[in-house]
Amino acid sequence: MFTVNGVSVRIIFIDRSSDLREVYQHLFEEFGCIVESVPTGEEALALAETFQPHAIYTSLVLDGMDGCELARQVRELDTTPRAMLVAMTGYSGRSIEQDCLKAGFDRHLPKPAGLYKLLLPLASIPGITADRKHSALRPESRISDDCAYAAFRRAILGGI
Repeated sequence: MFTVNGVSVRIIFIDRSSDLREVYQHLFEEFGCIVESVPTGEEALALAETFQPHAIYTSLVLDGMDGCELARQVRELDTTPRAMLVAMTGYSGRSIEQDCLKAGFDRHLPKPAGLYKLLLPLASIPGITADRKHSALRPESRISDDCAYAAFRRAILGGI
């Protein structure tokens, strides 16, 4: 279970694909996170005001407001000034990453992202902790993304 100061980590996922939102929601709920998912930036902004997420993962391509505009508006909300903002996109390259940082994102993840790359941004949330059962998520011999897995263990699990 991931917690911040004893409270379950709260995450919002924004993507046009309901299937992708459902997968992310179930994945992070397995780690004890409280997860809400919505298809649009407008819905995410309304939700963020009451839900007060620790992290927001969003696609850059959304109906209506795009992901960069969403990030700018999230940074202006009183309830989310320190939320970890993660851009998820099929686009990659230095200019995309720079645009994301300028818009207020903390991280940029190219799609598809492996499990530990999805989890790693959470390590930057001040006060985050994880219980020991998550130190053995899968046998190391089956990990395909060794660098992300090692970073995840060091950052979130304290090298357990």
